[in-house]
Amino acid sequence: MVEFDESGTMRRRRTCGCASGPPEIDSNYKALELRVLSCQRPHSRAFHCSWISFFVSFFVWFSVVPLLPYMQASLGLSNNDLWIS
Repeated sequence: MVEFDESGTMRRRRTCGCASGPPEIDSNYKALELRVLSCQRPHSRAFHCSWISFFVSFFVWFSVVPLLPYMQASLGLSNNDLWIS
């Protein structure tokens, strides 16, 4: 969000609509805490959704190989059908 002060200069207001507010900072403007597992901010939600989605896709992709003999028997596929699919 953008705000203007008395002199007309533009200042940015650092809010994201989170219930917990911004992290505490010290006199050197460095954060005193790091909320790694928090999903309250939009960029944190996007980060967590992306790595969870990557993990799920990786897991699903490589979980098919051990099941191929069972899938071949239940669907009646030949070896050539498996290699083409």
